[in-house]
Amino acid sequence: RSEEPYLCWKLRNEHQKEIHHLNTRMAHHDLAYTGLLDYFKRNIRVGETYREIANRLKDTNDPLWSKEVQSTMAWALMLIFLLLGLLTLIPQIQLTCLILLMAILGRKTLQRIHQGASPTVALLYSLHIYSTKLTHCFGILKRGNR
Repeated sequence: RSEEPYLCWKLRNEHQKEIHHLNTRMAHHDLAYTGLLDYFKRNIRVGETYREIANRLKDTNDPLWSKEVQSTMAWALMLIFLLLGLLTLIPQIQLTCLILLMAILGRKTLQRIHQGASPTVALLYSLHIYSTKLTHCFGILKRGNR
């Protein structure tokens, strides 16, 4: 349930401690995915966690993950709108939605290429990032204000 970010938040905000990042691998997490369903379930849980932490900390001076929840919801709404636009029977709307989706993916892909990724890896990364917006959104909505 994302204990590390919440623990760091508590140390910083409730105990006035500094958090330092060590650029060294300290653990290996085996997510034990056995299929695509496990992957989707985990991403839904990530969305639930974003919402849970954002709800807990929304009225503090450091509202952890509130912006991420809002951003994820906005991206998911836009992606759903564009994907639905592809399903319309109006060619101009389909073309506009396709161009916008390609521009969104292209921008992220080019960012990754400039960071040193191969074009294939960069494109797969972009597809991953934007597809997880939808599963994270589902988790955020599933969690609600609890």
